[in-house]
Amino acid sequence: MSRAMNCTKQIEFEYNLDNLNREVVVDHEGIMPYYEMNDILMRREREWKVTQVLSQQSDSGPNILLTLYVSLTDKF
Repeated sequence: MSRAMNCTKQIEFEYNLDNLNREVVVDHEGIMPYYEMNDILMRREREWKVTQVLSQQSDSGPNILLTLYVSLTDKF
């Protein structure tokens, strides 16, 4: 994991490619790390491996919001 980015961001966690089971976390203080492929992290009381990270930045409106889409698997 790289260090935290000091900006507000939204992180969408997707578990085992299940779109219906997404978890959205808003990091207002910018303290959560920027996840990278193959990172291991704890979510929902178990270990998960990051399989993909996509980022999108909104440029519209007064606030710029970075959104990270993080795909996770428990099969590693």
